[in-house]
Amino acid sequence: MEPTSTDAFARIISQIQSQLAQVQVLEEDYSPQRALLRVSAGYGSYRVFITEILSTTARKYRYYVLDGDFVVAGFDNAPDARALHQKYGAAWKRHVGEAIPHLHLEDKAVLELTDEMTVDKFLTWLVENILPEG
Repeated sequence: MEPTSTDAFARIISQIQSQLAQVQVLEEDYSPQRALLRVSAGYGSYRVFITEILSTTARKYRYYVLDGDFVVAGFDNAPDARALHQKYGAAWKRHVGEAIPHLHLEDKAVLELTDEMTVDKFLTWLVENILPEG
């Protein structure tokens, strides 16, 4: 994985700008160890936050849709205790720290395991599942 690829982030920013409103790049930072992109945007009355972190060994992401402070939907692949329990049951302790793709719904009251998400997939999911009126 190439953590310093500005082309990848430029493509992501362009795609977000073409599909969402009020796009702001909150942070775009590069080092030899990792590249970080944080973007906020609007989708109707919703606020959308997109984070991509690329390192030489892994890719992390967070894609969240908020209505005020209420989490409508939040995709990420962070280590999450509830996701570990859901995926591995009683053997969850052997996987502590493992990144698991999952979706938070209903202000994080509901958690669903998912396939890995990308910005492309997230924007498609957003349009297909969330009405922009709020």
